[in-house]
Amino acid sequence: MAVRWYQWPSIERQLVTYGKSFLGPYAFAVELEDNPNICLSGVCDFARRSITVNPRAHPGPPRTQYLLTRGLLVHEVGHARYTTPRDDATPVVQQVTNVLEDERIERIMGGQFWSVRRALTALTRHCYLRVPPLGQPRGELQDPDDPRWLVLAALQWRWAQRLVLPLKGELSKPNQQRWRQVKPLVERAWVAPDTGRVYDLAERIVAILDLEQNLPEQVLVLVAPSRGMRADPAEPRPGSGTDWQDPGKSAVDDDELPAEVATAGHNPERLLAPPGPLLAAAEPLASELVARLALPEVARTPEWSDRHGRLSLRAAIRSQDATPFVMPAEPEPDPQSVAVGVLLDRSGSMDGARMEAARVAAATLHLACADLEVWHGVVAFEGAEWILRSGDASERALARLAGLPAITGSAMSPAYEAILNEMTARPETLKVLVIIHDGEPHDPPAVQHLNHCAAEARIEVLGLGVELEAGNRRAMRRLFGERFIDCPSAAALAPLLGGVVNTLRQR
Repeated sequence: MAVRWYQWPSIERQLVTYGKSFLGPYAFAVELEDNPNICLSGVCDFARRSITVNPRAHPGPPRTQYLLTRGLLVHEVGHARYTTPRDDATPVVQQVTNVLEDERIERIMGGQFWSVRRALTALTRHCYLRVPPLGQPRGELQDPDDPRWLVLAALQWRWAQRLVLPLKGELSKPNQQRWRQVKPLVERAWVAPDTGRVYDLAERIVAILDLEQNLPEQVLVLVAPSRGMRADPAEPRPGSGTDWQDPGKSAVDDDELPAEVATAGHNPERLLAPPGPLLAAAEPLASELVARLALPEVARTPEWSDRHGRLSLRAAIRSQDATPFVMPAEPEPDPQSVAVGVLLDRSGSMDGARMEAARVAAATLHLACADLEVWHGVVAFEGAEWILRSGDASERALARLAGLPAITGSAMSPAYEAILNEMTARPETLKVLVIIHDGEPHDPPAVQHLNHCAAEARIEVLGLGVELEAGNRRAMRRLFGERFIDCPSAAALAPLLGGVVNTLRQR
């Protein structure tokens, strides 16, 4: 399974931050949505105070889609800042106003923010190249004299003017005469002081063309249909000196998709899945686990602490020579003294909710150990495949974990032996191996033997079962005895592991 370029959490965060950076004083949520049934291209919803953009709205390679997505974000932010919807207008006036308003707000945004011009120009060029020629029958527009062609001409004219190109196709003679009347109104809307004036011009255009029925949206290819009403006044148009009309390039050439994910949509590595959902599920649990492993509260918690009343383990380690707030009786924590391994069952019997909980458990331990700078590794069986290693904080590692299927057999011992050998050779004082399993290995005698080897190597082995049935619980107890941890749900993981590891740490 391939991970699309916009499904990497770092890229999604980067785009959301990019969009929000131009919002000024307006509080709008910014999100990506690739479902065309929810968001076809871009939406600025004033009622929900949200901006939604579809990163797959326009076809092309990842680099192109990335740049066009930036253009869509800037466009929708322009609506959030400078558009004031009117609820008393007819649907056809709303549609014509949207066509006129799109160019107005892009000119303002390009004038206010030089760096967005390249993305807006790329979006303009892409739309111009994709739009069918005028007068070419399609959909509901079969009559070449239909006045609705003039609205399409107005939409195309803004792109053509930006690119210094002619209109594509040709209007019929009756529509050419109408266009001579409509064109000046269209261009006046582009420099209108506010949306109210654009509505007035749209009403005049609708009256000239005698448009009574709604426009066929399937042929309008609107870049940014907006919905909802403003809860606050839009900004007035800045002075004419900040307007922008011509094609432009960003003064800061930062509109390129980062090279490491430029080909993410065509990733040759198999068994990857979007890491975002797994990260969202594991991060709260990892934060809770980190908090449980942090030092306890003391009488005078300083501003220096970043854990809301708990001393950060990492901060305490890094400031061992100057920790006046650590009680003398508290042992100084040392991440070099702890190593954590995870052995993950991906056999067919783990399929479904059980495997999903196992992925979250492994991700939780990975994130917590990475935050605490504790050595750790995750190995999956059957076989001995390293899913991630300590020091690998890449999103690709989480994508491998997210895409790990439950399709193998249940021979545990090869993977168990591989991670046991690695941990035995490690220098840490405390070593914990967490085996996430459903209690039904094909090789129980070999597993029992490796449990004995782990005990001799002073490695604490914990059998972790998540959402197990009664029979699986009994099997896990036979394998791990008192070292079996029964987690009824993924949400119970952090408290259980935090308590167990704290108990081990105090020895």
